[in-house]
Amino acid sequence: MQFRAALIEATFVVLDSADTTVGRALLLLRVRRAAWIVLRDRERYFVFSAKDIAAQLQRAKPSALLAQALRLDREEPSAVLRSSAARVQLARRAVSGTIASRAVILRKRRNGDLGVSAIGTLVPDAKPAVVDKNRIGGAEREPGRPTASPGRSRSGSPAKKAAAKRAPAKKAAKKSADGGVFDRPRRGVDTLRGIDRPTRGIWFGFGGPGPSARRESKPKTSGVTNYFEVIDVFYATDRESKQSDGPYSRLRYLNRLAEKDDLDYGICNVTIPAGHELGKIESPSIWSFEIHEDPKKHFTISGCSARPASAFFKEFGASVVQGDAKSCFVFIHGYNVSFDDAAKRTAQLAKDLKFLGTPVLYSWASAADWRRYPKDVETVELTIDHLSEFLTRIVESSEAKQIHLIGHSMGNRALVKAVRQMKLKTAEKPFKQIVLTAPDVPRAKVEPLIQAATQKAERVTLYASSKDKALGLSKVKNDYERLGKVYGYPFVFDGMDSIDASKVKTDFWAHTVFAKTRSVLGDLAALIADGRPPDKRFGLKRVSSSNGVSWTILP
Repeated sequence: MQFRAALIEATFVVLDSADTTVGRALLLLRVRRAAWIVLRDRERYFVFSAKDIAAQLQRAKPSALLAQALRLDREEPSAVLRSSAARVQLARRAVSGTIASRAVILRKRRNGDLGVSAIGTLVPDAKPAVVDKNRIGGAEREPGRPTASPGRSRSGSPAKKAAAKRAPAKKAAKKSADGGVFDRPRRGVDTLRGIDRPTRGIWFGFGGPGPSARRESKPKTSGVTNYFEVIDVFYATDRESKQSDGPYSRLRYLNRLAEKDDLDYGICNVTIPAGHELGKIESPSIWSFEIHEDPKKHFTISGCSARPASAFFKEFGASVVQGDAKSCFVFIHGYNVSFDDAAKRTAQLAKDLKFLGTPVLYSWASAADWRRYPKDVETVELTIDHLSEFLTRIVESSEAKQIHLIGHSMGNRALVKAVRQMKLKTAEKPFKQIVLTAPDVPRAKVEPLIQAATQKAERVTLYASSKDKALGLSKVKNDYERLGKVYGYPFVFDGMDSIDASKVKTDFWAHTVFAKTRSVLGDLAALIADGRPPDKRFGLKRVSSSNGVSWTILP
């Protein structure tokens, strides 16, 4: 009997069963909102329900490969089609709900390889209904009863049901398994960290599903209500503190350096509205007649609680150990940023990257005033020793398996110098990723700083852009070319991956592209999750120049 594939309008991911472990697959299932999983075993493909495969993998060893854990050599593979209109001849009828009753539809990519562009379920190839004068719906016509015409079949008849199935897809929105409305996949396949996905219907990154599915999402956090969620941001700062007065009294940190030569530690509770859009920090707007912050609509700071150093690192270590990935990232903000804004940005990164570990903020005493650039230049130099001490304690006191450092703008000046002067007892590299986003660092004599970073991290990545107007002004102010600005080609140094984000559409200043655009957030998420080199990540184009090899993020 011939079968055809009826497209499944739902999100899916494709994994290589011979290269993916059970632990990695379970981690992906936690952070991906996908209804189906396609396993590729050489030339064979297997389509699993995400719920079914999760239940089977729970009983397997985390280090085992998927091919062994699921015993794919004993399973009947799914059908392989070159188009959704193709037919497949099966020796026997495929039992509904089994792997053999599903199909994968392949399409050639630009490089000539075959990739999964869609998945479907096999249904018998229905033949057009033939109306007999003496039969109605397969039964003989009763004497004296009028004969049904093809255009006026009864609502429950097989003819009308078959016609309804053949109706154009444009007239009805298809619902996915998780409740969102998705378009049909376009031509081509997006690949991220070895995962193939349709280019529409699922977002490529840790930022979550598309806008329609986001309405149904319920993120997993420590505190979730019907209107907003709370993310706990651990922080260290050398700002001066003050307990504010009034009905909304809370601990606040000012825009000046504290007189004491020590750091303050604590936990900041940041609320994120349920309707949060990826890349945004929602705040009150006069255009919406909003004056006060509302946690149901905006990012807010619900409170900050200080901790002694010993209590802080004890709670931080417990948070890291309880996390799924036993990891953390430390964010160092840039020029013209207040403590509250830095805490909100840290929470936004944790949210949009779907980070499974503990977010940490290091906040130096920026003046949070664009007119006081010289003051920030001097202050950021004064925080280097404090930052170096803090990072050393993070490495030595926590049990984190992966520690990532993310610096932005002027904060990279303190980051690269603090890492350079760190003195650790272990010879192993303490950091997984060091990410320099739009660094306001002079290119002159920067090579020793980058080399020191490569000696303490498995990978160092630079995100730069030619559209960055803030760094353009910094170059005018300081005379020297900036590390985060692309002048023809990005700065290239052995051991550092240089990523050019000039083609990405962003806001006027293009200075926070790393946190505001899907494509850069997606690449950053893949980098932190797997640590794969640029040639193994989706959406990056290799560029060779006289400076060396760099990578461009495709728009």
